[in-house]
Amino acid sequence: MNIIVFLGPSLAINEAKKILPDAMYLPPAAAGDILHVIRLKPKMIAIIDGFFEKKASILHKEILFALESGIAVFGASSMGALRARECQFYGMIGIGKIYEKYFVDCNEDDAVAMLHALSSEEYAPKTIALMDVIFTLEKAVASNIIDKEIASLIEKSARELFYIYRTFENIVEKVKQNSEVNISCFEKWILQNGWVNQKKEDAISLLQYLSTNPEIKKINFCFARSLFFRAHYKNAMCQPFPFDHEDLPIAEKIAIQAKNNGIIYRQLQRISYLLAICFALSKKYVVGVDWGKLDTPQKRFSAIENLMQTQTHSSHLFYLYSLMRLSSEKEYQYYRDQVSSEDKMAEMFLEDSPVKYRVFELCAKLWGLVEHFISNFLPHPKFVQVYSDKFRLKHELLTPDDTMKWLQQNDLTLKTYQDLMTMATRFNYIVMQNNVEVLGILDHEENIWWFGDAMELSGSVISITSSRDLFAGSRATS
Repeated sequence: MNIIVFLGPSLAINEAKKILPDAMYLPPAAAGDILHVIRLKPKMIAIIDGFFEKKASILHKEILFALESGIAVFGASSMGALRARECQFYGMIGIGKIYEKYFVDCNEDDAVAMLHALSSEEYAPKTIALMDVIFTLEKAVASNIIDKEIASLIEKSARELFYIYRTFENIVEKVKQNSEVNISCFEKWILQNGWVNQKKEDAISLLQYLSTNPEIKKINFCFARSLFFRAHYKNAMCQPFPFDHEDLPIAEKIAIQAKNNGIIYRQLQRISYLLAICFALSKKYVVGVDWGKLDTPQKRFSAIENLMQTQTHSSHLFYLYSLMRLSSEKEYQYYRDQVSSEDKMAEMFLEDSPVKYRVFELCAKLWGLVEHFISNFLPHPKFVQVYSDKFRLKHELLTPDDTMKWLQQNDLTLKTYQDLMTMATRFNYIVMQNNVEVLGILDHEENIWWFGDAMELSGSVISITSSRDLFAGSRATS
């Protein structure tokens, strides 16, 4: 896919496809989305619309990372125009009058904000963007419908409205509250001609520009990868796409379907983060390896296995049973009721659910390796207590009797339960929250999709693909 376009309320997708039919159209961009689409190796990314407020907005550093990676990034109309203004010194290209307006006399982020439907197909606008109000008033003045003084009054009234209430009716009502000036001529003109939809016009301009197959200029700058960005990047590489699309590669569609199996999906995510950390640990402690040639999941895992062989750590069964105890599906309790000893539980688990077992087993092996390096790190007791409280609430252990019964069913004492909660808190803090500086490593391997590695190495791909038809055309919003 050469061109990826993030599009929402500024322009309907069916109109966009008439101008630029070969692009992949995705929902408005949110934080992490640029990093996800980089996996598709596009030549160009066009940002028109983007989420904010209820979702974290697309990060500037994602754009800089894409530019440094050789991907041309364009912006127009809405979030794209704003980000293009902010990142233009690094090579992002802005198109349209709204982008130009941000250079001249506007520095307000919310000038392009609007309320819209959450349909993954249309994102139909429900309010008017302040930018469209401004361009409409300029046209009205130029057409001698109103003078500059009245235009200033209308703009002031529009600005006083929060963006989710900025409609034609509310703007007119606000003008009447602020002044006794008669704007009936303006009202009539609007009803006949409509507001200037500059956001739409700029979106069209950008797509028309991209349809000319513009020359892509190489950007030469060094993008600094902060600790926050490295964590943000790894988070994107340890997840599937946040939305489905018919043109996504099969591996990405399989990853999205993995979400349908909650327990396996949660373990796959853990495996993803663990693989990233274990690979970084391997690079630190294993010698004599050509790291540049480890270009497949199996080759990367072979380096991790080399590290496992050099380190002394507990049997993976200990971590397997810990995962079973922590699971919301009560695997430990179920298999413990079926066999006379704990030693036979793993055999029965494997026989009963081979795919699920392999996912748990791989996670357990990696957890055991990481725990070898972090076991001396003792989280503060209050953090352990917070984790324990959340765990008991999730498992409905609401009374002391409930908790004691659960301990008995899981072959735990109060002491071993506390040890389990400490170990799980440590795992959550260092692995899942990416506080890897405790290990003295920077586990930032670019261009490795760790979630894909997790699916392939655990053998869960076949199970996921057989659970649902991947080509049914169903979609999920971001």
